[in-house]
Amino acid sequence: MEAYKTGDNDEDIAHFYFKVANYIYYTQENFTDIIKRIANEKWGKNYALIGQDLGNNYIAKREDSSSAFHKICNSLNLEHFKSPEGISYFPVYCFIKGLKNKKGETIMPLYDPYTYRSFYKITEGEYYVFEFGTYFNLQPPKYTVKLLSDDRIFSTPREYELRASSRYDEISYPIVSSLLERDIWTSILFKTELKEKVNDKEPLNIHLEFLVKLRRKIIYRILDVLGDLGFGVGTGAIALKAAFPPQQMTWWYWPTILGYALWAMCKIIIKFWRG
Repeated sequence: MEAYKTGDNDEDIAHFYFKVANYIYYTQENFTDIIKRIANEKWGKNYALIGQDLGNNYIAKREDSSSAFHKICNSLNLEHFKSPEGISYFPVYCFIKGLKNKKGETIMPLYDPYTYRSFYKITEGEYYVFEFGTYFNLQPPKYTVKLLSDDRIFSTPREYELRASSRYDEISYPIVSSLLERDIWTSILFKTELKEKVNDKEPLNIHLEFLVKLRRKIIYRILDVLGDLGFGVGTGAIALKAAFPPQQMTWWYWPTILGYALWAMCKIIIKFWRG
């Protein structure tokens, strides 16, 4: 998506930002070998930029992402999670499905070129769920998963907490915003808390912040303004009728009836809308 270098010298750092779309059916037997083969053909090294079609045997379809994720978890060697200093880490695997709307459709994140990050674009007051699953290929330790949001913006709980108790946990947490004064940027924080060592390995916790842009419902504001206008027209007609002689304001009841009817109808719709 983006790439830039911090300077002109050879030792200056280059930053690359990638957009990823699919999981790969990873196994130590086939995927590692094909990566090495592609890399050796292109550069003679065991590094590869995957920009070509690897075929259906390796790229998982979107509906098969969960299966591909579990294959990755089972295939990764714990020796991969070791620092250059020799410190071993124990990973916590989480399959994050992201936000879904009330129809059960997954919302695809958008890309912000100014921050080089993806973000969710959702509408105020609408019902969404944040879905994720945990996975262990052995008996899990005691750990928690937390989902945190700003309670000044969202009407749902500020903090959800899962106390993991099995190798597989599939969780959906509601996310609903309150009515806003303006469009606003916020975030949802997803993190795991494994506090103790596992088999003398340091916990490797997850800490992910999902940017969210909340949009106001313009139709709601239009109805609110129309209701106020209707009330103003009805009240104004009564005031004019009182200010002028009766024979000059014989039609005053029509704007009064229509104005108050519009005001009442808009307020009833808004009331049911807000719940």
